Amino acid sequence: MAKAIATKKRGAVGPKLTKIQPKGDLLLQQEQQQKSAVVGDFLPNIKLDNGEFLIDGESMGDTMDVIIIAYTHENRYYIDQFVEGENAPPDCFALSMLPTEMVPHEKSGEKQEDTCDGCTYSAFGSSDNGKGKRCQNRVRLGVIPAADAKNIETAEVMTLNIPPTSLKAFNTYVTALRNLETMVSFVITRLTGTRVAKYTTVDFELQKQWVTQAVVNKGTLEKRIEEVYEDLLRPYEAVVDEAPKKPAKKRAAPKKRAKKTKLN
Repeated sequence: MAKAIATKKRGAVGPKLTKIQPKGDLLLQQEQQQKSAVVGDFLPNIKLDNGEFLIDGESMGDTMDVIIIAYTHENRYYIDQFVEGENAPPDCFALSMLPTEMVPHEKSGEKQEDTCDGCTYSAFGSSDNGKGKRCQNRVRLGVIPAADAKNIETAEVMTLNIPPTSLKAFNTYVTALRNLETMVSFVITRLTGTRVAKYTTVDFELQKQWVTQAVVNKGTLEKRIEEVYEDLLRPYEAVVDEAPKKPAKKRAAPKKRAKKTKLN
């Protein structure tokens, strides 16, 4: 038996995986291919609130078993401080299947740089609290409930934005699956939300392999992955005001605070 893959400290004995041969370029499409974003409606969203997963405002509890059909990387920057619950799009954002190829999207209202690499706001220490990044690095997941595995062609796909506090856990999980020569779309993953101080984190744990060689050979999963990638890479729609706005200025780069001189 193989050890369960989990990003939690507690260990468990997990399922033994059967090696599945990806059909054609399925592995390339899932992990490496770069696709163009198109404009359209977003998929239904799973929200995180105090460590619980919410669908249409209804709590699903702090755990969900899902199949991660596809995922993409996202950077989002707000000139004004982002307010949780508001639907205003980021002033500058990037979407990509590869974290090494992040560039501000053409639909960004206020591009800060030509590329995300080297951008002032993508550096630690650029946030208002002086520790994190002003530009949030996230991952968009396209998932279906594990119970719908047999209906992969028609099951409703939902999105889940993984917060910056959980990126390391997600990357560790994906790397572990690759080392087992499998993919996130081949297995059932248990998501566990946890409230830590004022932040919510998500952990990832392998439950079992759901896919069979017959399913992969049929091409159904391959087609669904392509569809979900297309949805995940849809850009934010700009909010159009009736009154024209003056061009916004770039936010000044963060400065180091001067030490206060103690008066005797």
